[in-house]
Amino acid sequence: MRTLVNNKNFDAVVQALMNTERMSLDTETTGLLPFHGDRLFSIVMADKDNEYYFDFSIGGIKKDKETAAKMQALLDSIKYIFLINADFDYSMLHFDGIKLNSKLLDGGVMARLEYSLHQPQGKKSDNQFFSMDYLAKWYLKLSKDTSVENYIKEHNLYGVDIYDKKKPLYARVPLDIMFNYGCRDARITYDVCIKILEQINARDHSYKDSRPKSFKKIINKLANESALTTALAETKIRGMVLNTEYCKEAQVYELENARVNLAEIKKTVDLNVNSPKQMQKYLREDLGLELPKIIKKGKWTGGYSTDAETLFMLGDKHDLPVLNNIVSAKRSQKKANTYYKNYLKMIDEAGIIHCSLGQETTTTGRLSSFQPNLQNVPKEDFHKWAVRNSFKRRDNYTLFFFDYKGQEMYIMIDLSGDQQVIDQVASGVDIYIAMAQMVERYTGLKISRSQAKALALGVAYGQGIKLIAANLKCAESEAKTLRGAFRKSLQGVNDLDAWCKRQAKLYGKIHNPYGRVSIIERGFEYKTLNALIQGTAADCTKAAFVSCFELLKDYKSKIDLTVHDEIIFSIHDNEHHLLPEISRLMVEAYPHRHLPLRVDIESSKTTWGAKADYVA
Repeated sequence: MRTLVNNKNFDAVVQALMNTERMSLDTETTGLLPFHGDRLFSIVMADKDNEYYFDFSIGGIKKDKETAAKMQALLDSIKYIFLINADFDYSMLHFDGIKLNSKLLDGGVMARLEYSLHQPQGKKSDNQFFSMDYLAKWYLKLSKDTSVENYIKEHNLYGVDIYDKKKPLYARVPLDIMFNYGCRDARITYDVCIKILEQINARDHSYKDSRPKSFKKIINKLANESALTTALAETKIRGMVLNTEYCKEAQVYELENARVNLAEIKKTVDLNVNSPKQMQKYLREDLGLELPKIIKKGKWTGGYSTDAETLFMLGDKHDLPVLNNIVSAKRSQKKANTYYKNYLKMIDEAGIIHCSLGQETTTTGRLSSFQPNLQNVPKEDFHKWAVRNSFKRRDNYTLFFFDYKGQEMYIMIDLSGDQQVIDQVASGVDIYIAMAQMVERYTGLKISRSQAKALALGVAYGQGIKLIAANLKCAESEAKTLRGAFRKSLQGVNDLDAWCKRQAKLYGKIHNPYGRVSIIERGFEYKTLNALIQGTAADCTKAAFVSCFELLKDYKSKIDLTVHDEIIFSIHDNEHHLLPEISRLMVEAYPHRHLPLRVDIESSKTTWGAKADYVA
């Protein structure tokens, strides 16, 4: 049964739903940008049998503190709340003074744990990578409801958002259409989450033979992901402080630098650097440079890549005057537009940027970042115009950067049980130097630290000999010899790789200590060790994030962001005593067998770009 909740029956419905064990929640909103003025006009909930549309539009339930308090009491009484794209609904509720304190289960996050190879269509930067439509089709065989979309198109109900893009005006859709649409979404959310929970429990039971005894079940991993959903949503609301004046100055500087370099190019050749066709012709035919082919759906399109990353790579390999000008112009254009221009658009009224951290986007379990992507901010040596200077500390706080030292390599060596390397690293020897020493001890071959690193990463990531040779900058025959020596010398790593491949061949999957299960497709067994190591590293960082978030709940100090194996904190000037405890929690987040992880600490009293080694 579907119930429209308004002023007349609001109190009765709230009272009737109190202490329900499991309910789904979805918000219908004026748009998709809660930090730029979009607000909810309905909250839709569903239990096992019924849906409830709380109408907060004009003429519906009055939005005030009393109403918010009653909704808060209702939500607090529910043990589990199901959502899809939880951080969006969490943010929307925040602006109405409502907080989700119950255990949150996000359908997309659950789907990734249930089946690691989900590849929904659409842009990965979208807020709904695992959209409700995708999950409904996959788990419930339901097609998309286009009623609201069609009404908006038919009546041309569009505005413009902060990106100057067309924005659907959902609040202008008639209540009867929104009522049925919202109730359907709430029902799908509930049924999808129940379905995935059932499948997770079934998989845990069926995986008892393939799962090592010391490794946890998927349901245990889900518990940490549930806590992480809340931690990430709160971190998004807190956001990062943008150095707005710096961004404005840097944008002007980079645009001028681009103009100067484009003028220099014009003195030599009449070339539009923003035309892929002209760039392909000039770089290949006039400069004789080799460009990577553009591959789509496994086939060569006939074109060659001239994107910014390709140009930056060419600039590192070739010292040619015109190419240097092109690279400099492109780099400045990217900084001015991708970073500074977007950052200035994305800030809220307080000058804060609120990026999303996605739990489910990657198959390995690594967190992704979008709107904006703060995981792709360039790493540059400190200088005046470094992009990371765009983010500054809060008043009375210091930025602290806790970075796992060689996280994936430490995990690989720990899991391998290569005792001689473990002993060396535990005594303070650099992990790659310890590996190089092992190779020399067992084969007589002397290799450098950089060569040991290239070989270790090559084995860990399942790289082919061509790529390993390219990273070693040597012939393939020499790369084969070095790889063979590495495998022979680090027998534990070799045995771990062989065990992973056997698991993949026998069971088609690999488990990690936290409970994540990575499905390995037949023919791709060489990727299994990589899936184990990357998945374990990702889940270690996530576990650390949750532990640190819980630690800081009652303090002024908070988490600002995480970038892969690094967590960024704003530590209040009166709370530096927390630093050792944060280090301990991060180290203990990984259940090591032989080799505990290490954490390096950097800090900055100004900007992200100015971080340096921390000295207590």
